[in-house]
Amino acid sequence: MGFSMRRVNALFKKELKDVLKNTNIFIMVLLPLVICFLYSKVFGSVSGKLDGKSSSLFVLDLSVNMNLILVSAFVIAMLIAEEKEKNTLRTLMLSAVTPLEFFAGKALLTLFMTIVTNTIMFFILSIELRHLPLFLGATTLCSFCMIAFGALIGILAKNQMATGALGMPLYFGFLLLSLIHI
Repeated sequence: MGFSMRRVNALFKKELKDVLKNTNIFIMVLLPLVICFLYSKVFGSVSGKLDGKSSSLFVLDLSVNMNLILVSAFVIAMLIAEEKEKNTLRTLMLSAVTPLEFFAGKALLTLFMTIVTNTIMFFILSIELRHLPLFLGATTLCSFCMIAFGALIGILAKNQMATGALGMPLYFGFLLLSLIHI
């Protein structure tokens, strides 16, 4: 029994349907977009500089970090913990789905949501289009690390509520570290 893209595709479609019904995940995806939009309007009316850094770059930095933390890490942790909570993880383990396929289905959905959110934020801030490929490449690489980190928290957590209690101090640590500029 090897890796099957067909099973990963089926898991991806199942997760996509589940995510569309889950308001917690929907809010996690919307929050970086709302922050990006609001802060771009607030800092757009300011002089254009914020501590020697352009205000749009500050807003982009904050929004991308929120997206990496809330979507890339927190969403996959919630998805994995939800499977454990509903006892569907046991059913999947007894089926032909391998752990790698299970993780790939969740990770692809999370990566897709992260990339779409990053792209929308890029256009909200009206950054030059020539920077989009580099921006998406860099944020996608960071997303892989955060997805793996979030998956680990999802595996360690007993249920969805525990993902917040277990992961939130670490997530805020990442967010605060990214906001400190020397």
